[in-house]
Amino acid sequence: VLPDFIEVVSVTDRGLVERFATKLDAGESEALALMLEQQGDLLLMDERKGRRVARREGIKVIGLLGVLIAARRAGLLDSLPAVLEELATVAGFRIGKELMSRLLNEEAKNE
Repeated sequence: VLPDFIEVVSVTDRGLVERFATKLDAGESEALALMLEQQGDLLLMDERKGRRVARREGIKVIGLLGVLIAARRAGLLDSLPAVLEELATVAGFRIGKELMSRLLNEEAKNE
């Protein structure tokens, strides 16, 4: 059961989905098509290829790390490394060593 603030919406322009599906998987294709149909403000997408296509289409994109960083800066998270570690353990979320190092350095500066 979804919370009341979440509304499930389906893409109506299947041709748009198919256009993206030549380069992306089904979920990314639907997300991009829906953003264009609904004229959304910001798309949450982590896949590099999908983000590249989204930007080409003029869609503003943020990834999970961007959301977590914003939450940390807003004081909604106590520790970014702890959340990333839990995501890796529970959900198999992966982050490159170089990026993790940069995030940890930023975290240290903000404490």
